[in-house]
This record gives sequence, structure tokens and C-alpha cells, in this order.
Amino acid sequence: MLADEPTLQKINDFLWYGYLPIKSDTLIEKVFDDRDYCISYKKRLSEKTPDQLVKEGAEILQRAFDRHLASVKGEQVIPLSGGLDSRLILAHLLEAGLKKEIVAVTFGTPGTLDYEIPKKVARVAGVSHHSYDLTKIPISESNLINTAKKRKVWIELVTVFYLDEFKMNFDNSPAIWIGFLGDPIGGSHYKAGYQTLDWGRAKQEFVRFNRWCSALHPSLCQNGYIPSNSLPTLSIIDNPDLISYPDQLDFGIRQGTWLKAALDCSAPNVITPFLDFDWIRFMLLVPEPYRVNSNLYHKIMLFRFPKLFGIETKSISTGYLKKSASENVLVRLVTRLHRKSSLFSY
Repeated sequence: MLADEPTLQKINDFLWYGYLPIKSDTLIEKVFDDRDYCISYKKRLSEKTPDQLVKEGAEILQRAFDRHLASVKGEQVIPLSGGLDSRLILAHLLEAGLKKEIVAVTFGTPGTLDYEIPKKVARVAGVSHHSYDLTKIPISESNLINTAKKRKVWIELVTVFYLDEFKMNFDNSPAIWIGFLGDPIGGSHYKAGYQTLDWGRAKQEFVRFNRWCSALHPSLCQNGYIPSNSLPTLSIIDNPDLISYPDQLDFGIRQGTWLKAALDCSAPNVITPFLDFDWIRFMLLVPEPYRVNSNLYHKIMLFRFPKLFGIETKSISTGYLKKSASENVLVRLVTRLHRKSSLFSY
């Protein structure tokens, strides 16, 4: 069923992470292939004002979308969640004059923010929108076994089963726009002080952040399993001033091994606008405060599309990008008490 044979180490890894924490992507190396240029670029960005960074970021992201928009035709499918990335994709396609071609789709559980908010966004945007209730899509042991046989990778099967169900509905669509890497590049996983962590401490932070199931008792991982021992001994890029070690682990392992495989980004009709090297390089090289809590990313969204980003998001019930830090923390805590799993919420 799997492409490789199970071992106790792999079983332990899967129980802890929900995937095998193997470096399987060269994105970071490609983005930072010219180190001298990146060092110089980082210095130039550090000298810019906040307003200049917002405008430059908006221009770079616009060019990233333009490269894809130049060749798209026909129906444009956008998996619309309650988050920011899918809404940003929607905003760019609307601006490009594709309103009639857009089909927004939402998969989730009625009553959750990821299911209900997209309805409002689509209504304000004036685009076609279809909601799919996951509770009405049956799932069984045989479904999961068939998914495992099809994918042949160590991956969390329930989410992937539903993702494959979505793809079956839209396999013939010319374009499916997904927000892969949007918010992590913007800084959603980034915390103040990450730039100062050494490789060992970064691995410990990765282990803590990527624990698949917080209810999993350590005793289920056998033979003195230490999850950090499965991570690379050496960093991917030896200069943490260019890209912090936590970012290297996130993009080099989690995003490439788990999310990229789950979303099947290699499909010919899948468009991933946030995988643009210029955009990634810009966002990863801005001064650290601009990445903490996606500070600059949010400002770019509001600068470009104030109407759509004035609507609530799944993270905060209303006025997400305009609330104070203390208000945001309070509403996040309340939201987490009600949140259930949903698709395309990255």
C-alpha cells in the first residue's frame, strides 16, 4: 500500500507528526540560491518605511498573480474558506475581470466560521458560491483504505479523503486556485525571537508546534522515541539571518511533506500563486517585526482590497485586521472553543 516499508521509527514519526518529517522539497534552496543578492536585498528592505514595504509587497504579489492570469481561461474555481489567503485570491481574480468565471466552493461543517463566513464574502463579491456539507459525505474504513492505496504516502487520511472528494467534483475545471503557503509565508507561524533560535532550539519548537494530536500519550510512541531525532542534523540554509531556522523547518519539512502532498499541488489544473519566488523572497527577508503575526501581510491586504478585508474572518469574528492585540487574543480564545475541522483553512 505504501511506497516504502513501515518501520518502528516511521510508525512513531507518523503517530507524532501525522506525516514523516522528511525533507522532500527544495523550495528554500531555490529561493535563496543567490546568497549575496539576498543579503543585499534584505539590507535594502530594512531601510524602507512601512508604507514603502506595503506598496512594494503589493506590487510583487500583483506580478505573481499576473503571471498566472495571463494564461487562464474558462471556469476559475476558488476553494473559499473563512481565512485570508483564499479571499486574497478571490480579490485578485475579481480585479482581473473574471467575476463571471469564478466559482467559489466551500467544504465544511454548517455552523462553523469556515463554512458560514465564505457565504458572506461571496455575497459581497457577487460571485457564484456552492457549499458542501461534509457531514453528508459518508466516510468509512474502506474509504480510508482506498485513499491510502491511491496516495501511497504516509499521510493523515481523513483530510486527504475529503480533499480527493473535492477534486473529483472539479477535475475537469481549467483552473483551481489554492492558497498553499499563503499565510505561513506571511508570518502566521512566525513568533518574535525566532531569528535568534539555534538549530537545536528550533527543532524543539518544531516538535512542539507540529504535534499531530495533543491527546496522544507519549507512551504510544515506543522504545524511547524522541521526535526531534527524526529531524535533519544540519540546517537547510546555514545563515539564519536570511531565513530563521524555524522557517527552514516549516517550509522545508512540514509544508513540503504534509500540505503539498495533501493538496496534490502538482496537478496540472492547480494554481498556487503564493509559490512565486519573488514574493517568498520579499516576505521572508523583511525585518522580523513585519512577519510576526503576519503584520505586513495583513497591511498589504487592507491596502489593496479594503472592502473584502473589512469582512470578518475565521480567526476573529469581526473586523479582524482592525482590532487591538488584546481584543484579538480574547476573540481567538473564544473562537477556538467552537472551531471544528474544515478543509482549505490554510
